[in-house]
Amino acid sequence: MNTVMWRGLRMAAVAVAGFVLLAAILAVSPDATEAGRSGSDTTSPGRSDGSPTGSLPAGTTSTTLSLNTDEAATCRYSTTAGVAYSRMKDTFSTTGGRSHATAVGGLEDGTTFTFYVRCRDLSRNANPDDYPIRFSVQSGDDCGTRSANADGTWTAAVGASDRSSSGPAGTWAFVPSPNVESVSPSIVVDNTLQGIEAIAPGDVWTVGYANNPSGPQYSIQTLALHWDGSAWSIVATPNAPTDWNRLYGVAATSSNDVWAVGASQDVASVPGRTLAEHWDGTAWSIVPSPSPGAVVNEMRAVAAVSANDTWAVGFCAGWYRSSTLILHWDGGSWSRVPSPNPNAGFASNELYGIAALSADDIWAVGVSGNSTNPYAPLALHWDGAAWIAVSTDGLGGGGHGSFFRSVSGTSSGDLLAVGATVFDAGLEGGIRHVAFAAHWDGATWTQIADFTFLDPGEYYSSSNFYGVSTVASDFGWVVGEASGDAWLFHWDGTALKEVPAPDLPWYNTLYAVDALGTDIAWAAGRYAIEGESGTKTLTEVYSVP
Repeated sequence: MNTVMWRGLRMAAVAVAGFVLLAAILAVSPDATEAGRSGSDTTSPGRSDGSPTGSLPAGTTSTTLSLNTDEAATCRYSTTAGVAYSRMKDTFSTTGGRSHATAVGGLEDGTTFTFYVRCRDLSRNANPDDYPIRFSVQSGDDCGTRSANADGTWTAAVGASDRSSSGPAGTWAFVPSPNVESVSPSIVVDNTLQGIEAIAPGDVWTVGYANNPSGPQYSIQTLALHWDGSAWSIVATPNAPTDWNRLYGVAATSSNDVWAVGASQDVASVPGRTLAEHWDGTAWSIVPSPSPGAVVNEMRAVAAVSANDTWAVGFCAGWYRSSTLILHWDGGSWSRVPSPNPNAGFASNELYGIAALSADDIWAVGVSGNSTNPYAPLALHWDGAAWIAVSTDGLGGGGHGSFFRSVSGTSSGDLLAVGATVFDAGLEGGIRHVAFAAHWDGATWTQIADFTFLDPGEYYSSSNFYGVSTVASDFGWVVGEASGDAWLFHWDGTALKEVPAPDLPWYNTLYAVDALGTDIAWAAGRYAIEGESGTKTLTEVYSVP
């Protein structure tokens, strides 16, 4: 069963070799700065181009502060805000002209630093306000590259509001789907579908993985199924030359432009590698993708805006904690894009879901936290220039915190994200989950609690939301499982309401859902039959008579 694997499983950190930025320091005589005084100037110096900004590599212990002024000046700095120029004790080493620089040390991994700068010109006009030079040093225990405005303010994209719709008028039905079959009674084959993309009623893809039917037992191979309007069929997918290959997400812009993402790894060695595969209308092929983590690299979800604008999210890890991983396809290659890692000094950050509303309006969701700090839902937004972290304060509560697994929306003011809250499993030991959901209205996230869920006080109960797909502000689907039974919920814009799921034997769960509109949707997962070994692919369709 798919659970959050960041709790003690590949918590990671990259042992990043630090490097030190040194600058030549030229001493300027204080007398020289006083030589050109003039009583006609009453304006203090303008300051610009402060550096460094953003995030410096882990291991950086010193750097060079620099800035420019619009006239000759002498600049000083303080680590405390609001200190007058005359009371500042530290003067830039290279100063007196228009370019100013000085070396600073004592930097530590996982820490943000701010230096407040004030300057005085030759007429003794000093700045009355601070000019902050702010930057951070990455934690030595992660593979993250924080975006420059990781803690910035979110601004909604401007666009037309989506149309409304009526409630569900159709029903969900089980659709038979093929499986990778075992070649020997001694080899158990588990088939699992993790992602689904409906391009058209007669063109649907679902991806996942299955055990290698020829063994060894731990060998896992990619799996892709295609619906042609009448039946599902297995379509051959390549595997990296490793023991372990999985696909988690799929997205498309057309019938001949489909992406599937996941991970690959040798059981006996590290690091794991990201895995990206592309369907060109004829065959699947592996496309190289970055893998910056020293131990783990996984892509968990993908969203396509156009043939030259596709995004994939996941996480990378070293030995102690993990960091968000965001990759972008520009039509020629995959590249890594800097992404926020809140609380990188002590917390792991992982992404599991993505929703692309437009080229400059994309959301990614996941989790921030670890086994000793409460888990918090993580939400990131792309505005066309950079990824920023959007506050999820107030969400979760109880147990060990909550996390997001999937997100969907119709505009920047209408998003639905789902996942689970983590609790102790009581007498059973370990942890268990209770389904969790939240709605974004364009300004804040609000937790949704008015759906039927299992009592978190009952140690034997567990429920999860795994996938979500919305097509209007008041019409969407959420899928998951409750103690081994597939769960289906309809979103009406206000609440999540459970709808009947097809009755299947013993154990079944749904991991992904994709709606083409209000009249058709597909869901995928896996099921098992009591007394039989292994699991089977599970697909279900919603249709209106």
